[in-house]
Amino acid sequence: MRRPPQGEAYGRIECPEGELSFYVVSDGSANPYRVRIRPPSQINLGALKEMCEGHKIQDIVIILGSINLTMADLDR
Repeated sequence: MRRPPQGEAYGRIECPEGELSFYVVSDGSANPYRVRIRPPSQINLGALKEMCEGHKIQDIVIILGSINLTMADLDR
């Protein structure tokens, strides 16, 4: 079994909802020391406050639909 080299790596891909990023830290063992996955819904949710400013409450449903939040991505 090959073991990854010691160090860290960051990768990202563009998916339909936005940028999906991965951060992996290896200590040289067979399993990663740390893995962090940042889904696009988490990034999009951070901008929700600015998107909703100046709009009516009923517009929030349309705004949420436009950024296509996946709540399962946010439960981490």
